[in-house]
Amino acid sequence: MNFELSISATLTPDEYLTERMMSKLPVLLVEGEFDDIFFQLVRDELLSNDIVQLPLENAHQLRSIQIETPQMIASPDGEKLGHREKVELVCGLAGSDVDRTKLVGFVDREFRRFIATTILDDYLECSCQFGRVRWSRGHSIENIFFDYAIMRPVFRDLGVSSYYNVAEALAATEEHFDDALRVACALSLVGKDQELLGMLYRTISSEHIRLGEKNIEFDVRLWATHLRERHKLDSGRVAAVVSAFAYYMNVVARSNMEVVRWMCHGHLGETVLWSAFGAAVHLCCEKNGVPTHCRKVVSVSSRDRLIRYVGSWIRHAFHKSTDNSPLECFRDFGIRC
Repeated sequence: MNFELSISATLTPDEYLTERMMSKLPVLLVEGEFDDIFFQLVRDELLSNDIVQLPLENAHQLRSIQIETPQMIASPDGEKLGHREKVELVCGLAGSDVDRTKLVGFVDREFRRFIATTILDDYLECSCQFGRVRWSRGHSIENIFFDYAIMRPVFRDLGVSSYYNVAEALAATEEHFDDALRVACALSLVGKDQELLGMLYRTISSEHIRLGEKNIEFDVRLWATHLRERHKLDSGRVAAVVSAFAYYMNVVARSNMEVVRWMCHGHLGETVLWSAFGAAVHLCCEKNGVPTHCRKVVSVSSRDRLIRYVGSWIRHAFHKSTDNSPLECFRDFGIRC
């Protein structure tokens, strides 16, 4: 594998396309760092898992795929493109002149072709491909993890402790999983409307979530205080955020859970669900008189949690028990998996 091109090098979209096509190696151009990691892990599993048993020719082809992000691609003069737009631009430039099995793009769907009125709706209801660019099934690739069966092993492994029975916390999390996802989706729509998506997921923690007998309570008053004091939003902005949250919670409550799952912002959804598990640990510790200093779940970065979810998702995907649409990216190269 050739790594002569410096990661800091800058190529125009046309130059990038020309260099990659001259290499004659197939390229999977993905939007972000985690997408790169995700597809690396999936590829490794496809090559090493005895259940899959790829034909020898497919295995060789899979190893040859260059998984890249557009961080070395410059925006055209006078424009400032994000990574998603760069992927879409390069794939659009390729047109029909480039073999479809030599360049495939993968990007976040974001909120495209979702609609929020009195209820939420999904105009696609599947993972779609436009030209040679494939969209994630939901807002982001992380949404494929928003299934309790997939997230449970990660919660268990990171939450197990000699101070409390983790099975009790897992049961409480499962009971409130859909409610937590509704809260996350409402927060996502608030972030979109108020143009705060870039920071909103950093404002949420388990201290804002309480698990009741039948439902989950998101402590809006405490959250509003933290938005003002910790995140320096002015009172008028905080009032608008709180009002929007109340509105969208009513919309989400009337909506189909499948749409809620896929429309939820990826980073924000994972943060809320992880925080709900933390709240469940706190609840079971409180019930059993566990000392306060023993009630915390191990501190793990969101990146490391996401990598663990990938492993759990892969096990489910190979058994066809969950959405496995990201595998279509490898199938676009003609690989049977």
